[in-house]
Amino acid sequence: MFSSLKQFLTRYRARRELRRKGVINSKPWFDLEQFGNALDRSSAPAVVMLVMVWAVSSVLLSMAAQKQLKDPGDWVVGQKATRTIHASRDFQYNDLEELAAKRREAAEEQPEFFRINTERSKQILNRIQELLQAAEQRLRMERDGGKFTPEADNLPARLAAEASPELLDQLEKINALERESGDFKRTLATMLAQGVIGASDKSGRNVGRKIRTVDQNNRISLVERTVLELPDPDAAGRRLARSVSHSTNEDLPPVRRQLAALFTQLIGPEGNLDFDAARTEAGRSAAQAAITESLRAKSRGDLLVTKGDRVTPQMLQMFQDYSRAEDDAANIDAELPILFQNMVWSLVLVIFAAFYLHHLHPDVVRVNKRITLVALVVILSLLINYYSLGLFSYLVSENNFINNSLAVIAVPAALVAVLLSVIFGYRVALCAGFFVASITAMMVTPERTFDLALKGMVISSLAALAVRSSTNYRSYFFRIVVSVFPLTFVLNLNLLFWERSIPHLQEVLVALSLAFTNAFVTGILALLLIFLFEIVFNVSTNMALMVLCDYNHPLLERLKREAPGTFFHSLMVATLVEDAAREIGANPLKAKAGALFHDIGKLSMPQYFTENNLDSANQHLNLNPQMSSIIIRDHVKEGLALARQYRMCRTVRDAISQHHGNDLVHYFYAKALADKRRESSTAPVLESQFRYGGQPPRDKEMAIISLADACEAACRSLDKPSAAKIEQVVDDIFLKRYQDGQLNRADITLAELDKVRQSFINTLISMKHGRIAYQREPAQGEPAANEASEQLVGDQTVPPAETK
Repeated sequence: MFSSLKQFLTRYRARRELRRKGVINSKPWFDLEQFGNALDRSSAPAVVMLVMVWAVSSVLLSMAAQKQLKDPGDWVVGQKATRTIHASRDFQYNDLEELAAKRREAAEEQPEFFRINTERSKQILNRIQELLQAAEQRLRMERDGGKFTPEADNLPARLAAEASPELLDQLEKINALERESGDFKRTLATMLAQGVIGASDKSGRNVGRKIRTVDQNNRISLVERTVLELPDPDAAGRRLARSVSHSTNEDLPPVRRQLAALFTQLIGPEGNLDFDAARTEAGRSAAQAAITESLRAKSRGDLLVTKGDRVTPQMLQMFQDYSRAEDDAANIDAELPILFQNMVWSLVLVIFAAFYLHHLHPDVVRVNKRITLVALVVILSLLINYYSLGLFSYLVSENNFINNSLAVIAVPAALVAVLLSVIFGYRVALCAGFFVASITAMMVTPERTFDLALKGMVISSLAALAVRSSTNYRSYFFRIVVSVFPLTFVLNLNLLFWERSIPHLQEVLVALSLAFTNAFVTGILALLLIFLFEIVFNVSTNMALMVLCDYNHPLLERLKREAPGTFFHSLMVATLVEDAAREIGANPLKAKAGALFHDIGKLSMPQYFTENNLDSANQHLNLNPQMSSIIIRDHVKEGLALARQYRMCRTVRDAISQHHGNDLVHYFYAKALADKRRESSTAPVLESQFRYGGQPPRDKEMAIISLADACEAACRSLDKPSAAKIEQVVDDIFLKRYQDGQLNRADITLAELDKVRQSFINTLISMKHGRIAYQREPAQGEPAANEASEQLVGDQTVPPAETK
């Protein structure tokens, strides 16, 4: 058993080593390229990815809407807060201090109740009546010559005995009026029924205090009066004195003032009103109980508690109300409209993005692998933004100096744009940046979606514009940081002015730190993801193409050793296409990388290609044209096999498969026809046997490579090349390729073809220009060359002895 396992491992290592050296090409158990080609023939993957983008966007929006910080129910009054908490939504809470103040104010506004003391009212009536009777008795006795002597404990009689003659006249007048109409007694009864407050009760209360009286039948007066409006004993005495003469004048004559003082003594300092504490307290309690809340609003992002603060009853009450608001928001009746709204908005944005790409960048939509990559980048960016918000919330809870309103600065919104800009171009990055910025803005602050989405769109578009021409990873990272950092800080600078007109220096430094961290993390994530996509999806970024243009690449090293003629040809083609691509605004790196590797399939049998066997016999002399055609055409298939083995990017594979398109191998096709005529054979010579099995070029760069490959090979075969010859060859090749339909599918115009043609001519002329031959020293005894005779070599004149 162990010997069998050992043999298996030995064979496996041997096959792996042979495959690494390129000796054998074993088929992997799973061919990712074949699987990708199969997917490209179906529209299902594109639909599935769009649905995934829609679903992820809807779910993340709903999760962001329901995201909350748990209520610290285990906190107690007096302990220190263990974290800083900001509100994750708008809510109202009951302000206990303001509630207590409102209740105190309501209690103060409630009227005090005073009960009319019936016994005291009767005593006052009896005293005044006794006074009037004693005064009448004194007057009668004095007229009869007698003397009135009151009892010692009878106050009314004693006051009547001490009264002056003028005061006695007034009392007599009252007796006369009372006998005639009874007005004085009714006035006194009415005043007592309304109530007379005691002097101490009145002086101890605010003049605006409202008072309601309760009679002996527990009936509460309908009219509220202030303390100032209720008469005290002194005011009641003056009122009775004025009623004698029916006067309303406040200034009484001296005798009337004596009469008022007399009445005041009889009424007594307590009056006839007693404070009803029970009824008053009941009214105050009812008024306070009617005020159940004093709501104050908190907005999303507002600070609720700072880490280290002492927990107060007000904080606990606020957290309870916050928890109820979160519970209400979590109610299914509230969730369904939010979920439906998020699904609708996400669907609208997905349809808009798909419509935009379909009309402005159809080459992405038509290839499932590309639309899958775009969708994955968008989904990944949305997830990163969502969890960045969660991480920021955690940092805010642990640090008192970070404002929750700066959350938008901490979100790497430009990540999707800087990734897609170098993979698919600026227009795709612009579309994806708008989509991700809109969804992220709804995650962060739903009420300010347009503002934040516009900022994210500007940051994404400018960052994508800055990095799209990056040619190496260091430049790519540097451009991301330099563009994202100032844009994120400047566009969100208004967040620092929400709470105060001039922000603190600490807040500005925190915003700067967050913006720089955002830019740095965006650059790091972009580099990591670019590496991942280049490995998994074989994407052709400028950075990857620049690496492929290194002549130390293993395949180019093999080409230089095993097929030096092909290597030199590839270098010449790379020079041609790089200059031509730059002339028409195509990607010169893409064209150069494709040109360097377009003929690597010739490594399988390099001796059958003319450029590699200049000093040996032609290998095709002993082969029939059909076999030679197969060998020549197979270098495309062998090149694709090597590209898969070395995991080359799509650009290289396209250059290999498209640089001949389905062109005809003219030389061997013509030779086959000639052999048929010479041998009078009846066997048909099929043109399909001499055509390449590839597809005509589609991109501008592939079209340039196809033309440059033919032009460089043709010009190399020229004898004594001149500018006119080179131009004629280039024109013939361009015309032949055009007439053969090899350029029908290429995304290139006739004007651009003319620029490419002129670029090829200029470059080839500079490559093939003639040189003055160096003179060698004549051997001993050999006559010197005739310096007067000359002949042309190329475009230069050289001595005839030096011609070859």
